[in-house]
Amino acid sequence: IDTNIISDIITSKLLTYCCVLLVKKDVLLKTNLFNVDLKIYEDRVFYLELFLKAKNVYFMEDVLYHYVTNNNGCTKSNKNITRHLFDTINGWKIINDILEKENYNDLIIILNTKYLYMIIGYLFASYKYNTKKFKEIYNKVIKDDNFNKILCLYNDKEFSLYAKLCIYLLKNNKYTFLKIIYFFRKIISYIKDIIKK
Repeated sequence: IDTNIISDIITSKLLTYCCVLLVKKDVLLKTNLFNVDLKIYEDRVFYLELFLKAKNVYFMEDVLYHYVTNNNGCTKSNKNITRHLFDTINGWKIINDILEKENYNDLIIILNTKYLYMIIGYLFASYKYNTKKFKEIYNKVIKDDNFNKILCLYNDKEFSLYAKLCIYLLKNNKYTFLKIIYFFRKIISYIKDIIKK
């Protein structure tokens, strides 16, 4: 399959919602591709595995489905932030293994960049919505084997200065400084909002 399609799946340039796919029933019955252990990003894993196994893939311009966002749904609810964080890390592991197995090694840097940004976002969201448990969540992430593998494969050329600083603090277990960055980021965001008005 074309490397650009795999890259688009990883980076979300290609919508990876299962609801926008039409797949032959016998293909689904012959393969056990859907990962029920993940609550988010399971679609991306499914897409990747499906596209790698498919003999033919066709893209249509027709709109066959209208996606409605539910702010109380699984992927939008703040009460599931910790679950999202670890599903993101576990989803990375599954996709990384697939890319390694299929020899798409050049795409692993793209995967790591995308997922490290998502993990940093979820870490800050978990601090915002669950401040009391943040240290516990943070410590779980730092001790997670898959997260440490992502950090080992980290390529700093792909990241902004802000992300590099966050990653440095994560790598060196600087919990307090990470909290300071969160507050600094909030202040900058607040100032930008004032300036826009």
